[in-house]
Amino acid sequence: SIRLRGSLNYTKHTMPSLAPVLREILVGLLSGTVTRAGDRLM
Repeated sequence: SIRLRGSLNYTKHTMPSLAPVLREILVGLLSGTVTRAGDRLM
């Protein structure tokens, strides 16, 4: 149970730092697909 609690604390501490990176990746993917579709429409 100690190991599980430690991993939960670890994820709780690392998630806030990973959130901006994931958001940047999602925004990059979305903008990439949008620009790609726009180029195809042009």
